[in-house]
Amino acid sequence: MNNRLYKYYPEDFGELKVDVLHMDLTFDIYDDRTNVKSILRVRTKDEPIEKLELNCKDLEIRAVSCFQSEVSYRYRKDDAILEISFRDVIPPNTEIAVITDTVCRPTKNILEGLYYDETPAGAPPQQITQCQQWGFQRIVPCIDDMTAKCTYRTTIIADSRYTNLITNGDVAVERHTVKPGRDKIVYDNSVTPMATYLFFLGVGTYATFKREFEYPDGSTFMLELLVPPDSDARAAEKALDVLHDCVMWVYVFTGPEQYDEDRLAIRQLMWDLVRRREKLKIEAKPRPGQGEDNLGGEGKGERAGEGQGERAGEGQGQGKRAGEGQGQGKRAGEGQGQGEELRKIRYELARLDRNIIPGYRYTGTVYREIGMQNSDFGGMENVGNTTITTNRIMPFPQITDPAFEYMIRVKVHEYYHNQNGSEVTGRSPFEIWLNEAVTVHIEEQYHAFLFGEDYQRLQRVLDLLAPASGTFALDSGAASMPIIPDGFNDPNDLITAVTYVKSPEYVRMVESLTGKDTFVRGLDRYFKKFQHSNASTQDWIEAMEEESGVALKEMSETWLRQTKFPVVEVSAEYDKLTGKFTFFLKQHFPAGGKPWEFPFRAALVDESGKDIVEVLERVSGETAEILIENVGMPSFLSLNRGYSFYGKLVYRASQEELLMQVRKDSDIVGRFTAFYTFVDREKLRLLRVPGSAPSEDFIELYYRLLNDRQLLERAGGQFLTIFESVEDEEFAHHYQALYDVKQKLLKAVAGKYRSSLISAYNFFENASARGTGHWKKPQG
Repeated sequence: MNNRLYKYYPEDFGELKVDVLHMDLTFDIYDDRTNVKSILRVRTKDEPIEKLELNCKDLEIRAVSCFQSEVSYRYRKDDAILEISFRDVIPPNTEIAVITDTVCRPTKNILEGLYYDETPAGAPPQQITQCQQWGFQRIVPCIDDMTAKCTYRTTIIADSRYTNLITNGDVAVERHTVKPGRDKIVYDNSVTPMATYLFFLGVGTYATFKREFEYPDGSTFMLELLVPPDSDARAAEKALDVLHDCVMWVYVFTGPEQYDEDRLAIRQLMWDLVRRREKLKIEAKPRPGQGEDNLGGEGKGERAGEGQGERAGEGQGQGKRAGEGQGQGKRAGEGQGQGEELRKIRYELARLDRNIIPGYRYTGTVYREIGMQNSDFGGMENVGNTTITTNRIMPFPQITDPAFEYMIRVKVHEYYHNQNGSEVTGRSPFEIWLNEAVTVHIEEQYHAFLFGEDYQRLQRVLDLLAPASGTFALDSGAASMPIIPDGFNDPNDLITAVTYVKSPEYVRMVESLTGKDTFVRGLDRYFKKFQHSNASTQDWIEAMEEESGVALKEMSETWLRQTKFPVVEVSAEYDKLTGKFTFFLKQHFPAGGKPWEFPFRAALVDESGKDIVEVLERVSGETAEILIENVGMPSFLSLNRGYSFYGKLVYRASQEELLMQVRKDSDIVGRFTAFYTFVDREKLRLLRVPGSAPSEDFIELYYRLLNDRQLLERAGGQFLTIFESVEDEEFAHHYQALYDVKQKLLKAVAGKYRSSLISAYNFFENASARGTGHWKKPQG
């Protein structure tokens, strides 16, 4: 259609004409090509079919056939369609098998399908796949749709020099030589039906490190880390530490009862016992190179085949899927000096485990992270084979704090996709937001578990407010798009801050309105109902409504379909005679649009920083009033606490109120937004009156904050962020002036308190040096 604004619309992703059941795949891999043989098993639905269209992009077709009927075919290259016509009409509810023999050729520049990654010196070409969103059709003719979930049995034949031949699933036939220079291995992926975009194939030369993961009930599976040869073993072991903790946290601290106060102590005890158990296991099995250095203490990783003469993939066939093989002989560490303590801990963990309903439990025998150099993505979940950029897959001595935090985030994020995205998959690319939003929500819970709620939430607020690259800046500019757009031209159009920041904020607002306990039960309802299948946006909303009894459809429609965000003006009135306090809210929304519905959290606070009262109200409509009765006069207002809604708030507080709030508000977001407003006014004054000096109020405040150790423990140095921007659009593009003003502010503080600042820097430098060699998480 010539009048289509976008290439893809929701109606382009309708019901499939067949159910996809299974694919038997054989990849015969060479340096410049891969011969692919496929047996695709499908079942017709209630209507007969005369032809079947398979997605097929840039492949060489060698043969096409069907067990049940003679066929003819036509390759419509421009449409990327292999059209197969059956001589005999295929009746309803009939299973057929379509066999294709094709050739795909890896490229260096198209990072989709099978392509070349960075190859180690002297090794055969490193080849990996990226199938999100439609890369699978570049490998093999298929029904490349998110609803085409099926099981797989995959055979890989490749150069014997490769250290790793990997794909989804568990090893069914171990790696063996089939002829000189050629090895073969077979994987079976039959536990979790998988969407095509989650398929992974990789042949490469890696250093492989391993670590056993043991659940509290004693069942195990293997964690693997594939990184460039000659990678630092201790760095890899630390990366496995991080991954282990991510997986265990998801199991122990998520799930439908994660906020049950009566069982929280049990979960914490389990966490502590697991850490003690793992320490004993390490001590019972010392590794070469064990010791302390600038990355930390004990080595836990195992280089694949070390001392065993095995390649990666060999010896895996006897691995136990999580939950199998309990009580069969001695586990790691038993029979050593700490064996008795280990047995007692395991017994206690198994007992405690029966008293909780845990979170997601992995279903495979191996969970693998693979370092990649060439990719459009920082990480990609590929059912058991997560790919992560090599510079963020493990720590290194020069790693920055944000990079280290990203490493932790990406590991838990991609792992959680095993449940949200893999076991339960969106119906179409228009549900990518749902796969990501809920996963980011869990990722942020884990980040808060490690670094503290205040630190995590303030970091998100800074992401929202940052000029130019911040989510609000992007969401209010020309590139603004809804969470669920009307259409798109390329799936990468959907990989934006709207998907990864705004949509998780929408999920967080749903959590606020339903309550945390109810929210996690709603998630559990959703995961159970749609396990091993596909779900739509409406399915998720209905699951939340059914569990909570809270109406969410109308609110969700606005948040998911409307661009930008509310700008809410707040004013207040207090009646001393009646003790009544009233908030007046007025929100601004796009012309022709609708007001948003959102949770508004606020508090009246006295001069000591103690809350007089806190309220959480659901706001709908262009204007709203919130009445609070029988209260005293507050010293200041703490508004949009915790950044309860995604949007901006305008409240004209006095300088005295702002200063008091920055110093005394118990809500870290309230403190920061007051600081942000105070500094914004200071910058604006300096811009409007060139040559003026920073105020003493600012200098004293900033210095006090810099020396507030309790604040820095809670929020980190990020609290002191001063952006090179102001809210007044008159100065939005005065970049040099904005830079100069920021420098003037910082130099004013440094000029007055030079000696104290140098002492502070020395203190933190020494504290950092004392911590060298001991990787310690702030919390958890």
